[in-house]
Amino acid sequence: ARRALVGIAAAESRVALAGGATGPGTATVPQGYTETQLASGLSRPVALAMLPDGRLLIGEQWTGRIKIFMNGAVQATPYATLLPIHSVDWESGLLGLAVHPDFANNGYVYVFATQTTTAQRIWRYTTTGNVGTSPTLIADNIPTRGANHNGDQVAGSFTISSTSLKVQSLLNAVTQTFGNQATA
Repeated sequence: ARRALVGIAAAESRVALAGGATGPGTATVPQGYTETQLASGLSRPVALAMLPDGRLLIGEQWTGRIKIFMNGAVQATPYATLLPIHSVDWESGLLGLAVHPDFANNGYVYVFATQTTTAQRIWRYTTTGNVGTSPTLIADNIPTRGANHNGDQVAGSFTISSTSLKVQSLLNAVTQTFGNQATA
C-alpha cells in the first residue's frame, strides 16, 4: 500500500504533515507518496495540533488566528485569535500549539507566541465546543535572542524547547504550573 503525503496549502507557504515544511512554490513529492491538499486560504500555517476527537487546530503565524479543520473543511469561525502578536519577521508570531494530555477532562490547549523582539509568551485556552475560551497567560517574558531564530514551541507532553540561554527559569515556571511534566 502507498503512503499518503497530506498537506495544507497556504497562499505563501505549504505545510506537509508527513514531509516537513517547504517554502514558497511547489514541493516535490517523494517517490511512493501522493499529495492531497486538505485546505487552502490559510495565512502561514506553521503550528498544528490534533485534538483527541480528530479535529485539527491550525495556527497562523502572523495573524494570531487558530483555525479548526474538521469534517473536511476549515471552519469559518476561528477557534481563537491571539492578539496582540509580534509578527514583523519570518521567525516570530504564533509559533506553537499543544494539547494537554488530559484534554478530554480539562479541554486545555496551549499557544506559544512571540510577544516582542526579546520576549515570548505561553497562553492556555479552555475548549468549549469549537472555540477557545478563557485565555490565561501561563508564562510571560520568556527570553529570546532577538527578532530571529526564536525556534521555540510547545509540543507533545509539554516539551518546551527554546534557543534562549535562560531555559531553566522557564522550566521552573512551567514546572510550578504543570508539575514534573515539563522537560527540556
